[in-house]
Amino acid sequence: MAQALQRRLTSIDVSDPRLYQDDSWRPLFVQLRRDDPVHYCEASAFGPYWSVTRYDDIFAIELDHENYSSSSELGGIQVANPPQGQELPNFIRMDPPGHTMHRRTVAPIVAPSNLVNLEPLIRKRTASVLDALPRNETFDWVARVSTDLTNMMLATLFDFPWAERRKLETHPQTGAAQLVWRFFTSNGEARGRPQVDASSMAVPGPSTRRRQLCAVSGVL
Repeated sequence: MAQALQRRLTSIDVSDPRLYQDDSWRPLFVQLRRDDPVHYCEASAFGPYWSVTRYDDIFAIELDHENYSSSSELGGIQVANPPQGQELPNFIRMDPPGHTMHRRTVAPIVAPSNLVNLEPLIRKRTASVLDALPRNETFDWVARVSTDLTNMMLATLFDFPWAERRKLETHPQTGAAQLVWRFFTSNGEARGRPQVDASSMAVPGPSTRRRQLCAVSGVL
């Protein structure tokens, strides 16, 4: 009985996208949390890996920088490695003290006090997406809502050109490069209104004020 249970547990691969496409992941996560909360998957499309499924364990690991690393040099935060030559600096894939410095730049941008400034615009754009949905017919929620709304929110937060916002989805590298370009051409001064977008607010940040390309692209 114990061996059969172990075989079933060993075969669970939470990196398999079919679990989420078919919405069949919930019973497996219940089983892992109960019987194998620190789970080793020996064979997957990404090679062997460990997964942790209990909240308290995840919380403890997130705060234990001495024993667990988010650094890209040590594997990063994704189960899949980025294509060789396409590794991009990112403060999320850093450990303290580098992560802490970058976080201080990002925190004011998404602080509730700053998002209040964008609230009317966010509400207006969200309402326009929902109001445009067809009635009494089937439609693609991802294309009409999820993707479109995400592009809108990114364009709002970064003061990205509204007419070009779909570049963030269809040409992500072009869109990312444009975000960095807007940072380097921004002086952070008001253009007739308070500058609450991410590009402008990042200008004086502790990790970006020197305007080094790697630091800027990693934060944005």
